Amino acid sequence: SVNYIGTQYYEGEELPAYTRVDLTTATRMGESFTLRAGIKNLTDVNLKDKDEKFLSNELGRNYYVSLNYAF
Repeated sequence: SVNYIGTQYYEGEELPAYTRVDLTTATRMGESFTLRAGIKNLTDVNLKDKDEKFLSNELGRNYYVSLNYAF
């Protein structure tokens, strides 16, 4: 998915827009299991690099794997 966050304002000052890209894939394993894997923040957006006025920061690029069981 692609998440675009438009211009924001903090205490009357403009913060720049940014885009975060996440990738996910999933596959069924039999009737009960689903395996998922993905990358969040693929482009490694760092808000503090864009503007020091950002109060929060995106996690750097990170990876995940999950296995779900449905009964």
